[in-house]
Amino acid sequence: MRKLHLIYIFLCSYTAHASAAPETPNAIPDSNDISYWGIQYENDFLGGKSDKYYTQGIEISYAKQGGTPDWLIEVADFLPTYEIGNRHGVTYSLGQKVFSPEDITNPNLQSNDRPYAGYLYGAINYINSLEIGPNKQHVNFIELSIGIIGPSALGEEMQNFLHRLIDTHIAEGWQHQLDDELTLGAAYSHKWRHFKRNHGKTQIEISPHTSIVLGNVYTYAATGIMFRWGQGLKRDMGPPNIRPGFIGSTYFVPRFDPNWYFFFGHELRLVGRNIFLDGNTNVDSHQVEREPLVGDLLIGFAFHKNKMRFAISHMIRSKEFTEQDEFAQYGSLNFTYYY
Repeated sequence: MRKLHLIYIFLCSYTAHASAAPETPNAIPDSNDISYWGIQYENDFLGGKSDKYYTQGIEISYAKQGGTPDWLIEVADFLPTYEIGNRHGVTYSLGQKVFSPEDITNPNLQSNDRPYAGYLYGAINYINSLEIGPNKQHVNFIELSIGIIGPSALGEEMQNFLHRLIDTHIAEGWQHQLDDELTLGAAYSHKWRHFKRNHGKTQIEISPHTSIVLGNVYTYAATGIMFRWGQGLKRDMGPPNIRPGFIGSTYFVPRFDPNWYFFFGHELRLVGRNIFLDGNTNVDSHQVEREPLVGDLLIGFAFHKNKMRFAISHMIRSKEFTEQDEFAQYGSLNFTYYY
């Protein structure tokens, strides 16, 4: 933690007397009728040592600038802290997450390890970006989700299909997975973006954020900060992450010239519920003792040119339950296409 604090202090002091980097005029012409397709894939094979804890997640998103349903705008207007911005859009997502204990070859119930669980969901996210000045933006996110946890989420089928594909052990304990349960969730996040000029065409962005998430899957409050260094930061909020995770977006402004940036972030969550550890809501099921505080460290790199963006990142997550042996790690890949 001391090293992390030193990094924060260094970056903040380094940018304290800097000014904003100028925008370069090589963006593809803007339009109110633009759309994006994106795919986010997360797997502990990409960043960890074995198939355990958070095994994998995949999320496919379709985003459109403007075109937000009226009922969702009314939900946003109802919130006293929600700011209607200069730019807004809506993102529709379909995703799946899979969780398993450390020893997937053991067919017996492992009471001291996390339950097997699959999660299939759909979500809608309303995003507003408000220009406060030449070097500041406020970004608001509202997300509503619905899904299912249990055998109907096809977690067993997905995990073992991929394991057969790469010719490795299949998971033997899925008969102990969480039962089917309908899920509902709502989330509100706010991000404060601050830009500073570095050298030449590069910029530094320092962006603290907060989130509140309610539902029978996750209930938590979060705060964190993201640092980015590179080119064209104002035109890209960073790639999305599958919740719980850092605030990002499928949106970016495409450019003829290539843009790139490195990013590093930290988030701390106060967790009131995590169904993948607490077990089913209304029936008895496998559960473990949850840790109330969970921290994430994220580091990665993104590159985009013309109408495509590619990002790769590595996540380190602190222990989520008391019997967990070590921190969880996983890698993620993101690809987004503008059309």
